Amino acid sequence: MRPIPQLSLTKAADKGMGVGGELITYIIAYKNEGANATEAVILDIPENLTFVSASDGGTLNDDNTITWDLGRIAARSSGSVELNFASMKGL
Repeated sequence: MRPIPQLSLTKAADKGMGVGGELITYIIAYKNEGANATEAVILDIPENLTFVSASDGGTLNDDNTITWDLGRIAARSSGSVELNFASMKGL
């Protein structure tokens, strides 16, 4: 039987929704407990937030998703990416 990647993701914010215009930082941590993973991509779809920036080459797409092309994630390795948003005014 061929080994397979076993990827897991967790997402945490430094605060709740915040007040209008306040900066909110999210960290998405990833971990691979299985075999090497190739062509790994993280996709995140924020709601009620305005995109500010993303680490490690994260890209805001036309459909309002943010993607990271992580390429190869070695077996038993982990990492994280960060994204920053401003809460929408009036929320």
